[in-house]
Amino acid sequence: MVSKDCLPNVVTYTTLINGFCKSKRVEDGMKLFREMSQRGLVGNTITYNTLIQGFFQAGDCDNVRQVFKQMVSCDVPPDIWTYNILLDGR
Repeated sequence: MVSKDCLPNVVTYTTLINGFCKSKRVEDGMKLFREMSQRGLVGNTITYNTLIQGFFQAGDCDNVRQVFKQMVSCDVPPDIWTYNILLDGR
């Protein structure tokens, strides 16, 4: 994509992150999230929800907390899905 001057946006990154999380490769999803941030893009609520759910499914509660704290500190508003994920723990 990048070589064709077609730069990925937040939706593109979130879709790829979701694929990694569903494939139980949450750390790879987190690497993409960092790359996205380094390119100056800010994740949206869906991006953060995807990572939170992925880390829950991986049993990594420390990263769940870290991602949620980052979400709030970046002024990305949690939604009903965020709270459902946190309450269900899945």
